[in-house]
Amino acid sequence: MTENLLNYYNSYQTLYYLAPAAHDLPRRNEYAKDVQRKLTELDSTKFHLKYQLFENADQNSIVTHGLLLAIEYLFSFYNLFENKTENW
Repeated sequence: MTENLLNYYNSYQTLYYLAPAAHDLPRRNEYAKDVQRKLTELDSTKFHLKYQLFENADQNSIVTHGLLLAIEYLFSFYNLFENKTENW
C-alpha cells in the first residue's frame, strides 16, 4: 500500500467486494486474505470493503455464487449516497 494509494482511496468513495472460493487453490485464498488485510488500512468512511468466503464454491463456480451478492452489496450504498451533495 503506497502513500499515493492511501491518499487516493481516502479521498474517493470506493466500494470493494472480495469473494474467494473455499475450494479454489490454497494460494488464491491466501492472496484474498492478504488483500483483505492490506485493505483494512484504508479509511472506512470512504473505502467500504466486504470480504465473503464462499465455502461451496471453486474457481469455476465463484462468479455464480458471488455475483448476485456482490451486486446487492454494491447497490446497498446507492440509497446511502443518493442524497449526498459530494461527488463520488
